[in-house]
Amino acid sequence: MSATMGARVIVDDNVVSIADQVALTGPSLKFGSLQPPSWLLRHRVTIPEQGASYVDRPELVRRCMLTEQRATLLVAPAGFGKTTLMADCCRRLVGTGTTVAWLSLDEQDKPTMLDTYLAFAFRLGGLDIDQVDTESPLPGPFPSTHLLLHALERHNAPCVIAFDELERLTDRDAVEVVNFLVKHSPACLRFVMSGREVPVGLDIAQLVLEGDSSVLTSRDLRFGRPEIARFFDLKLTRRELSAVAANSGGWPIALCIQRNSGGLEAEARVVRDIVESWLDSRFWRGFRPEDLELVLDVGLLEWIDAELLDEVFDEQDSMRRLEHMAPLEGMFEYVHDGSREVWRLHPLVRHHCATKRRRETPNRYRKVHRRIAQVLARRGETLLAVRHASEGSDPSLV
Repeated sequence: MSATMGARVIVDDNVVSIADQVALTGPSLKFGSLQPPSWLLRHRVTIPEQGASYVDRPELVRRCMLTEQRATLLVAPAGFGKTTLMADCCRRLVGTGTTVAWLSLDEQDKPTMLDTYLAFAFRLGGLDIDQVDTESPLPGPFPSTHLLLHALERHNAPCVIAFDELERLTDRDAVEVVNFLVKHSPACLRFVMSGREVPVGLDIAQLVLEGDSSVLTSRDLRFGRPEIARFFDLKLTRRELSAVAANSGGWPIALCIQRNSGGLEAEARVVRDIVESWLDSRFWRGFRPEDLELVLDVGLLEWIDAELLDEVFDEQDSMRRLEHMAPLEGMFEYVHDGSREVWRLHPLVRHHCATKRRRETPNRYRKVHRRIAQVLARRGETLLAVRHASEGSDPSLV
């Protein structure tokens, strides 16, 4: 760090924060005279446009009446349409003249950067910050957010702040910027947050526990059969609809990829290749390395239960580990298999795991298949055991 003029502090790789500009311009700061810092990315504070393939989901939109409740949370794994739904709700509010600020979060966000981004997100969203003056030094570590609180009190009408990709808020000090806004904001400010999980340290419990909130998870965001039918413009036969519902599990990204790849006429291989590319680039983000290894192994099983997992991997509580992986929430289906009740990993994820294992770690692929074959053989699952033995290249078990 270095200092200039006794007040101007250079931070975050030579980025001058709004706090520094406050020190330079004196006690009466007009946000209207500020230009966005050169490092500010406008797309991060811009509500995404509606895609050409968007399907209206009126029931979910009704549950996300952002100005009618203090907080709205959308928490689900990748590909469940969280951002799409949140953006739709925000665009609707903008159309009614409501002030809406949008901010896509990032792992690189530090307190000074986030403090600055919040200010310009609200300004771009229509909040009148130009009339906010400060007659004394701004208190607290987040001067821009402090100014926002003054502007929000003057605004005194329902307005919304939308935080997207919540799981990317990983800096503990940056989390405190959001906590500061939540704790000190006036009642007119509504919060909507979407992400794969809630960051450690984010204090939004009070917003939720007050009861004036709505929480949507993968269960809510999954497409039912009527929505799948509308997603394909009501062109599916009953048999086709059943097949699409079974293969997709109602997972929005799976449906989107299938439709945009040519619908039912697309070759299954092409659809799988596109899905695998998306999974590699998006789905696995957020998994710890050791958790990713377990999921790749689990993907070699047709079905799972707690006892089978512990026996195959020779460790305790494998099922509990899976249940506590936030990025996997909603990716398992509870099914009846004969007289048993078991879990199945989403078919597209399971296929991807097998392909990734076979391509990147073939020795591990064969070893796990051989172990599965041994366990299933002891259980009397002869046909499945033979299939896994064949994949494991173990002639003694075939």
